Amino acid sequence: MGKHSSGKYAKKKKINIKMIGILIVIILIITCIVIFINNHTNSKTEPEKYIESLFTALKNSNREEASKYIDYEKLISSLDEMLLDQNTTQMTDLEKKLFENLKWNIENVEIQDNQATIIVEMTNKNFANIITTWIKEILKEKEKGTIISNDLAIQKLEEAIDEENSSKTILKKITLSKDDNWKIVVNDDLRDLIFPGIDSVSTALNQF
Repeated sequence: MGKHSSGKYAKKKKINIKMIGILIVIILIITCIVIFINNHTNSKTEPEKYIESLFTALKNSNREEASKYIDYEKLISSLDEMLLDQNTTQMTDLEKKLFENLKWNIENVEIQDNQATIIVEMTNKNFANIITTWIKEILKEKEKGTIISNDLAIQKLEEAIDEENSSKTILKKITLSKDDNWKIVVNDDLRDLIFPGIDSVSTALNQF
């Protein structure tokens, strides 16, 4: 009896150890899957957070915060180089008007190595109308013999922005590159996204 009981107990013990081993393997596999999913999700949300932070900083007139995510001066000069003021750390009234109507929605995020591509839907004032109105006003002043200073040009641009009531929504791909941190690339796509409609004016002007 003693031997029989001992053999049965040993058999059960082996089965229990085997089941515990299987459970440990299953738990390890599940843990690895969860870690992989979390890492993948975090890698996608990080550049998305940078985009969100940039647009929020622009909308809130926080030039210093926006400069953490982008070459801010390059962005401003992509609209017009005369708007660039090296000595100003705060946004001017004009700069605030450029961004205060921003509304956006992130549609998709793709990451490959150290580069991310994010599809963004952006709504802002219609810059095709703004730039057209601005150019017309500048030409009127020139016809009157007025010398067009930067101050006057900026004043006319502010007036054109104030007078524009329509908005425009477009979809563009935004590029981010990563060195130590993600940085949003300033290119024509970003310019056209933030100042919707400006690409059509640029194309028309290049034909002359």
